[in-house]
Amino acid sequence: LKFEAVQNPNGKNGWHNLGLVHTQSKEYADARKCFERVHEIDPADGFAVCRLIELSALLNDLPSVERWCSKLSRLPDGEMAAVAFKARALAQCGNYQDAKNFILAAVRKHPGQLDILVACGDLMMRYPGSETAMSNATKVYKQAVKILMQQANDVPRLREIEARLKLAQEN
Repeated sequence: LKFEAVQNPNGKNGWHNLGLVHTQSKEYADARKCFERVHEIDPADGFAVCRLIELSALLNDLPSVERWCSKLSRLPDGEMAAVAFKARALAQCGNYQDAKNFILAAVRKHPGQLDILVACGDLMMRYPGSETAMSNATKVYKQAVKILMQQANDVPRLREIEARLKLAQEN
């Protein structure tokens, strides 16, 4: 894959694939370089920007997380996704309390926003031993399921959130 990407430096699919291989191999710095190249080729590639946020969090690089979240928020339909990604990234970097405060403020500001509700539930799920956290995760996942059932056009995402809800209820 590296040969393919180097041979065709403007082919974003090769860089995408190489970045995913590096990610699977836990070579996060190399993966981030690949997705940065994708972003250079196509600044509107939201998948690459999301991977850059995740990889920056895995590398504990909060300034990069902030920068990529800012870029995501400026993409079409990226504003709420950027909030969700930032909350997860803050938690990944060990700033759980900041992540919790950030996502709870976002839930209050955007109570019916699916990405934010799911991110809130995901943060709460980081503490399965906490009855309060599991109760809160259950509440927000139920709300997310309700929203998805009304939309009725994203069955795979509905099943994914239902599985998270079940896990929260079991914990």
